[in-house]
Amino acid sequence: MYKPKQQQVQIIAGKENVLALHLFDQNAVGNMEDIGYELIQVIRKENIRLISKEMNANSLTYYLAGPTAIQNRILEKAKAIMPDAQVSGKRVALVSVIGCHIDTNITLSEGLLALLKLGITPKAAHASMRNVDVQYVVRDVEYQDTVKALHATFVENGEKTASAHLATITAA
Repeated sequence: MYKPKQQQVQIIAGKENVLALHLFDQNAVGNMEDIGYELIQVIRKENIRLISKEMNANSLTYYLAGPTAIQNRILEKAKAIMPDAQVSGKRVALVSVIGCHIDTNITLSEGLLALLKLGITPKAAHASMRNVDVQYVVRDVEYQDTVKALHATFVENGEKTASAHLATITAA
């Protein structure tokens, strides 16, 4: 098994044309798991790819990849399952910085800064607890520019960027 000894970003990968299916219900606190279970059954039945999800006490977002017609059908079924909730769907792209032993806090902040410098404001960003990836959710039309910016930041300039940040932190 490959076990690298140092921090290394290895790849920038992503997916365009993803539906961010978002459900919010102020009164669903403590019931999001049940609602999530119902939606997973719909997603499985429609045979569409679930890429990622995020959940808190009263909201749930599924990131779905597949034909637009199926995505729209799932959106309508979600509205039927939760008639009192705010249900929305947005076309987004997901782009991940993937590697090993990466400091996800630094990677998250450096990636956000790189994107903001280009006028790209991520809709969401997630850092894994395993220190292997950070994911950025951007508008679908910003996919290519996001991949290029993150590649330049972490692959082309990766070692320089991480060590510059480390030097700044230790000097403070």
